[in-house]
Amino acid sequence: MPGGPGRGPARRREGGGRSIDDHAIVQHLPDGETAYHAGDGAKGPGNAQSIGMELCVDAGGDWEKAKQNAAALVRLLRAEHGIPLERVVQHHHWNGKDCPHTIRHTSGGWEEFLGLCEGGGAPAADLDADVEALAQAGIVKSPDYWKSGGGYADANVVCLIHAMAAYVRGK
Repeated sequence: MPGGPGRGPARRREGGGRSIDDHAIVQHLPDGETAYHAGDGAKGPGNAQSIGMELCVDAGGDWEKAKQNAAALVRLLRAEHGIPLERVVQHHHWNGKDCPHTIRHTSGGWEEFLGLCEGGGAPAADLDADVEALAQAGIVKSPDYWKSGGGYADANVVCLIHAMAAYVRGK
């Protein structure tokens, strides 16, 4: 599922490679388009049936925030695609590569990350409250469209709404 942190096979052909750092989540390909991210060949199950993610943190970047962002995305993707936690795996699962290196070389790092993916991190933001904060700041003009149940559930947009609301609130 997450690239750097891991990969989780879903029930349908996936892809949609994503890069995550301490500031943003970027989706490079649409879901359903194969991203050759797992290193297990063009027809390998990692490439053909998983959602790829990469943690990318430059020198001076906030590694802990990047992990939190990745875990938040994993939680959203798990909910959206019905992926159980045990299907969230590392690059290492697909090709034996020592990846995610930092998490693999931190005692208890993978277990900690899975705990964040299960909801063990900061409480998930309330989408409706975040949309209201953005509406009050003049950023969102049609708040009802963006709130829960409004028909728009794209995980990347939900993450963006949460991040923008946190920024507007000064967190």
